[in-house]
Amino acid sequence: MTTEAHLHIDGVSHRYGDQDALVAVNIGVAKGEFVTLVGPSGCGKTTLLRIVAGLLSPTEGRIVLNGADITSVPANRRPTNLVFQRPTLFPHLDVRGNIEFGLKLAKLAKAERATRIQEVIDLLHLGGLERRRPFELSGGQMQRVSLARALVNRPEVLLLDEPLSALDMQIRLELEVELRRVHREIGATFLYVTHDQREALALADRVVVFDNGSVAQIDRPEDVYRTPASAFVARFVGDANVLAGEVISGKDHGENIAAIHGCPIGPTRHEPGPCSVVIRAEAWAIGNHGSPDSLEGTVLDRVFRGSTVAYRVQLTADGQLVRAEAAAGDPPRAVGDRVGLSCTGEFVVIATMAETDSSQEGTSD
Repeated sequence: MTTEAHLHIDGVSHRYGDQDALVAVNIGVAKGEFVTLVGPSGCGKTTLLRIVAGLLSPTEGRIVLNGADITSVPANRRPTNLVFQRPTLFPHLDVRGNIEFGLKLAKLAKAERATRIQEVIDLLHLGGLERRRPFELSGGQMQRVSLARALVNRPEVLLLDEPLSALDMQIRLELEVELRRVHREIGATFLYVTHDQREALALADRVVVFDNGSVAQIDRPEDVYRTPASAFVARFVGDANVLAGEVISGKDHGENIAAIHGCPIGPTRHEPGPCSVVIRAEAWAIGNHGSPDSLEGTVLDRVFRGSTVAYRVQLTADGQLVRAEAAAGDPPRAVGDRVGLSCTGEFVVIATMAETDSSQEGTSD
């Protein structure tokens, strides 16, 4: 635990019967930091959020906030608030009444309540909606009211459990912008759960990737994307190609080379031997069949995405499917075309043992 940690999740494990939901999770969150927890369904991220909120007790470990152990503190006495996936507004109360509810429970003076309500209404652009009932609001407006109701209590830590997942894409993108702005303006600590890798990368100061109840990697979004710690992280965050390869000795003091099926990918600091090579779709150059130092394959699928074209290419050598991306202005390739793939961007070499040991770090070359 570092002295800078505002919130420290210290060795937390949780079991449902004989099933491990969380295994010895350690995460330190700095004051005012926006941290996203991302991973596939059932990996334990929502369980962890509920433990931090006080809605579940850990089987092992503790939750420390501002240096104090709050593991046994009831949820209603913790300086945290939880925003759920679907808005849970009181249908008989209007927007103002929903926002004010928690302040009344806390028995704040009327003048203080009015000041705080107006602050969050302004912050979340809810002006003009104060007298509407929940059934008169759009999905995005209801989620903003839920966020306002949480923020009006001025929590030290705001917990968000997939708050945008039930919304249409355009509304989600708009609310992502709002969340980043709100976080900057209020300076609270945000702990945000999502299974959407794009959302996790877009919002966070740091990303925590979960795999089967354990932390696979904690890092800045850029580093999780560019230097994944394991093949699992590479595949889950950004859906990278993870291909079996080998590191070939440079001999006579030359650089060692990472290769796939004998095709050189680029220099690496790793020692000679089997490895996995992580290559993002955008790192491939798609050339003609028979081009030197390229992997040969056949185009199985082509999807136009505006500024880019996404291809699925089946490698001739072993039948593996590779995702490759090209600029829309590049020479078009049709389904059935034979092509050559060469890596012209960043790649990562991961030792073979990293497939089963997520503590092994890959190296960007």
